[in-house]
Amino acid sequence: MSCRLELKGSEHILIAEDNLVNQRVMQHMLTKMGYSVDLASDGEQAVHMSLLKPYSFILMDMMMPVMDGIAATMAIRKNESGLQRRTLIIAVTANADSTHERRCIDAGMDAFISKPFTFDQLRSSLQQALAFREETFGNSPLNLAILNTFVKTMGEDDLPFICKLPHFSGHSKVEVFG
Repeated sequence: MSCRLELKGSEHILIAEDNLVNQRVMQHMLTKMGYSVDLASDGEQAVHMSLLKPYSFILMDMMMPVMDGIAATMAIRKNESGLQRRTLIIAVTANADSTHERRCIDAGMDAFISKPFTFDQLRSSLQQALAFREETFGNSPLNLAILNTFVKTMGEDDLPFICKLPHFSGHSKVEVFG
């Protein structure tokens, strides 16, 4: 018996974007993919909202009033340093050059997408960011090998307990297969 975590459509995504049209277009694409979406109109609001709710992804515009995407990402990463999670942050920008992309990655972003983008490009960026997290940090802050050992030792009866852990609650689906 082993455990697997799966991304599911009820995951929460935060869109940090000051342009109302861009907000609505991204929101429509993401809800069409099955995601629950919240909106922040500037970087400061995105930082605040990320403290209140654990998002699976944040789509972070780079040029926003009050606090830009780089500063907001750095603040979110600082806030997460004491937590048992790492939110996937995808830079959303019209600047597609490699220098700009490097600044985003250096600030702590996990992926980069240039505006304008298509539905398929957005879905691909979400998948790439998830693959990056799995490769770099494991599928979750709770190491899957440890989770597997726990389930093998304690048995399937404890899966409801695992699903109540902060990282898994409302975010991931735990499946047992043999």
